[in-house]
Amino acid sequence: YCRKRSSRDIILKGRQVFITSLECARDLWWFITKLGAHVVIVVQSQYEMGALKDVSSKIALYIDCLERLGFKFNFGVRSATEWTLPDRDASLRVIQAGASEASAEKKGRSGTVNRLHVTEAAFFEHAAETFNSLMESIDENGTEVVNESTPKGAGGFYYEQWMAASSGASSFKPVFLRWWKHPMYRHVVEPGEILVPASDTERMLLRKGATCENIKWRRWKIREKGGDERNVDQEYPNDPDTCF
Repeated sequence: YCRKRSSRDIILKGRQVFITSLECARDLWWFITKLGAHVVIVVQSQYEMGALKDVSSKIALYIDCLERLGFKFNFGVRSATEWTLPDRDASLRVIQAGASEASAEKKGRSGTVNRLHVTEAAFFEHAAETFNSLMESIDENGTEVVNESTPKGAGGFYYEQWMAASSGASSFKPVFLRWWKHPMYRHVVEPGEILVPASDTERMLLRKGATCENIKWRRWKIREKGGDERNVDQEYPNDPDTCF
């Protein structure tokens, strides 16, 4: 993906494939290497502040690791959700999408943004208002926007954005990440163990490059979900259609 990324990407992903972590690393790289960088990461609005804390802690961890390696940062602001480098006119902020329509429409009203990272937009309360407001703060040239999410049903803003990108009706490039490409999603097939595909879905997965170890893991995950195969197909997409 990093080799093929564009300036406008929409990513459809499975659970726990670490795309959010990857993009947070790029957010930080953009912030510390580009003069005049203004980076905004947008997360779900949750009453328990879970998403905000999760993403902010990633940035804080990355900064701490760099400092342990000897990097020096002349921060103007260093808070739980915002970092600035005044001598480089650079800022990095983690914000919530807005739990109300009025709040969502106010996002991006203060200042410009040259890298926008939207994570889990399928779960935003007012995703269209949030996204459209923030996009108005983005210049066309030399900027990046990445919209990455797991799927949630055949409807809503993220679904519509994905379908538009897939049909070529938007400026965003669709990027689908198959769950079985991640090394975590496999169970070892023991010596002498014979695994025979038991469904059209399993045969399709094997044709597309999944292994018997992946199939064994998927069977385990379906059992863990109480036999709910549709839930597993949404959380761990086999293709960019059935997951919705």
